[in-house]
Parts: sequence; structure tokens; C-alpha cells
Amino acid sequence: MAGLKSNNVVAVPILFGTAAWALSIASTAMCTFVFRNSDNPENQFGLGLWGFEEDGVCRRYADIPLLENSLDTKMNAAKAFMFTTDVIGFFGMIFLCFCACFPLGGNAVKGLGVLMWLCTLFQGLTFLVYRAPVCGVINTDSQGRSETSASCSLDIGAKLAISATVCYFVAGVATCVGPSPPDE
Repeated sequence: MAGLKSNNVVAVPILFGTAAWALSIASTAMCTFVFRNSDNPENQFGLGLWGFEEDGVCRRYADIPLLENSLDTKMNAAKAFMFTTDVIGFFGMIFLCFCACFPLGGNAVKGLGVLMWLCTLFQGLTFLVYRAPVCGVINTDSQGRSETSASCSLDIGAKLAISATVCYFVAGVATCVGPSPPDE
């Protein structure tokens, strides 16, 4: 029966699972998940999933009606996937830590591997933010001027999310390919 053994081999999934969760939380907290590039220099700023950065200060989306109206289902889906990743990743990390003391059977370990891979998928789906209207054309800015185009580029939050995605994947693989416990 495949399973994680209570020894130093379990350290690899714990290390990557914990790193993935910490990177994901940091990515969630950033007001600079992506950087919004615009034809109008006044409309260039960092965007997070829960707020935006303007002049080095993190602000809520409700502070600028133009942005609040640009948060559509794609942005809300990215928020939901990020939240889901953080919750599932937390429980996965806790269960991986329990593996250090209590060896798990094959099905439980496979379940943990699938959990880590789900986190990989959901973490990657946070990049739906690039499809939100705020990363595209917005007809008018706060002064009533129209913009011809806008785009978003990677910022620190997105780079942390990419790192978290890789770590979740490695944790999932390391969990599933760990050695079998000895038959007792």
C-alpha cells in the first residue's frame, strides 16, 4: 500500500506545501497582483484581487467608481479561486504536517496529492483577472475622458502566484510518489 512514511522523506511535500500556501497568502494580500498599463498615465496603477495600489497606498476598489464598475464575473471568479486555494491549501498543509507523525495509507496520500493538484489548478485560475475589463478597454476615466486601450502585466502578486502554483504541483507529485510504509 502506497503511503507517506513518518521519516525525513515526508519533509519534501511538507516543505513545498507550506511554501506554496505562504506564497499564495502573500499573493492574495498584495495590492499589486498585476500592473495596469494605460494610454492615460493617470490610469496606470497596481491591481490586486481585493484592492489596488495608488501612489504607494493600498486602497479599496469602492474608492474609485470607474474601477468598481469594471470588476465583472472574471475578476470575481479570480477572487473565488484565490480564496478557495488559500483554504484548501491550508488544510492540505496541515494534513501534510500530520504525516510527519502519523503515517497515512495509500488512499489518504493519494487524496492529499489530488488536493495539492486542485490547489495548483485553482491557483492558476486566479489569472482570470487578465480577462477582466479593468485589464482591457474602459470607455471613460474618472474625469470623463475615454481611453483607447489598457492592458495588464505581471506584478509581484502574480509572480508569487506563479511560484505558489509550481510549489503546489511539486508538493502534489512528492506526496504521490513518496515511499510506501513497511508492512507491519
